[in-house]
Amino acid sequence: MRRQGKLMSAWWFFVIVIIAVAVISATVMFYNSSFDTRELEAKIMATRALTCIMHNISLADCFSTVAMQACNYYIAILDENNVVIEELGKRAFLQECEIQRKVIARRYAKCYSTRLYLNDRLIRVLTASNENGKRI
Repeated sequence: MRRQGKLMSAWWFFVIVIIAVAVISATVMFYNSSFDTRELEAKIMATRALTCIMHNISLADCFSTVAMQACNYYIAILDENNVVIEELGKRAFLQECEIQRKVIARRYAKCYSTRLYLNDRLIRVLTASNENGKRI
């Protein structure tokens, strides 16, 4: 009977250690993870820029110029020849978007491009976001 009690206590010790390791590892993984919303932000900015274009409002009136520079965002309106008509934000992201078409780069801005036909002209809206997610 005594031997069975020792075996049972060893088994319970093993179960408690496994549960403790699982709880600690889940907590560490949760608090060390970060969330990446750059692509979603770029899509939202493109949608908002399209709304501004359709209502004939300039980008400077739709978006805060200071926030665009401080928060690592970029918006460009391009014509069918890829000539920039209007832009707002950090121009270096335009080059990063071109590089990302050829190479996968984790630290570069996430880009989103959409097209719109307006008055029989093709207009391309390019948005980029490099506002990195914060740690939880």
